Amino acid sequence: MQSELAATLSYQRSAQVLRTLLPIGRGHSGSTVRARTLRVGQRLEAELTRAHALSAHPSSVSTVGLDGGYVRHCDPQSTHSFEIIAGRVLAQDGSQRNVGFVRSIDEHSRKRVQRAVAELGGGANGLRVFTNGDGPLRDLQLAVLPEATHVLDWYHLTRRLTVLAGVINGKEAADELPARDHDRVSAWIDSIK
Repeated sequence: MQSELAATLSYQRSAQVLRTLLPIGRGHSGSTVRARTLRVGQRLEAELTRAHALSAHPSSVSTVGLDGGYVRHCDPQSTHSFEIIAGRVLAQDGSQRNVGFVRSIDEHSRKRVQRAVAELGGGANGLRVFTNGDGPLRDLQLAVLPEATHVLDWYHLTRRLTVLAGVINGKEAADELPARDHDRVSAWIDSIK
C-alpha cells in the first residue's frame, strides 16, 4: 500500500494518509515510506532483469522515443530541481520496454537505454529515435544508438510552429511588417503545419 500511495503522492503525504487509515503501528514517516518504496522498486527491477535475461526475445526494435520533463522545487532559488528523462522502446511485434532516469544524477543512463533496446533484440538497422530536439538528449541518442535515424517528433515540432505562429500573428509583428509580408509569412507558417 505504501508503494502504491508513494507512486501517486509525495512521500510525506503518503505517510499522512497511512497514519489516517492505519493509526495503529509505527513507521509511517516520509523517510520510511521513501525507503520502503525504493526497496520495492529495486526488487521489481531485479525481477524484471532476471525475467528478461531468461527469455530470449526474437523481435527487433523499430522505434525509441525519448523526452524530458523538469521537476521544479517549490523554492525557485533551490538547487533541488532536476530533469527526468522518460522513454519507450517499441519492437516490431508490439512489445515495449520503458526507461526513465534523472539526467543530472543517474550515472547509468546510457546503460539503461542500451539494456532496454537489447532486451527487445534491438539493432540499429532501420531504428528511428524520436526526441524533442533537445541537444543533450540528442547527444545521448548519438552515444547509445549512433546509427539510428533521429526524428523530431510531431508534437514538439507542432509546439514550436505554434509559438512561431503566435509571434508572427502578434501585435508587434503586425505593426512592424508590411501587410503583404505579414500575410505571406502567416500563410507560410500555416502551410508548414
